[in-house]
Amino acid sequence: MLWKPHLNLSLQLVSQNHIGIVHEDVGGQSEWRLIGLYGHLEEEKKIKTWQIMRSLNNVSIPWLCFDNFNEILYNDEKKGGKLKTQATLDAFGMMVNACDLHDLGFMRHPFTWFNNQQEGGNVQERMDLFSGKRVWLQLFY
Repeated sequence: MLWKPHLNLSLQLVSQNHIGIVHEDVGGQSEWRLIGLYGHLEEEKKIKTWQIMRSLNNVSIPWLCFDNFNEILYNDEKKGGKLKTQATLDAFGMMVNACDLHDLGFMRHPFTWFNNQQEGGNVQERMDLFSGKRVWLQLFY
């Protein structure tokens, strides 16, 4: 993206856990934001990730997010290991709903992460997502 001369991109947001790039309106093309996010691993810090996302949501332009939230929405997005509590699933789901994010979907293997363990210790989860606000999807998807 950064090497295409017809795209007018600017880096606007940076932290340890996220980066935000804005494609500015040029020649009638819509302005939109691209957010990259890496969620906190520790359960007690996940609220910080949800706060970052909610703060990023305070913009009026469409946006697309590529992320590893280090969290799942439903227990069927996990194979092996201990199931997530409903409270944990709900906290993530409330952030996704509050930000009006919609999964773009994917094909192939249903899980995007695994722990490299064998046999009974193997855990797999779908944590890597591309999601967009409804207005972004209406424009580009």
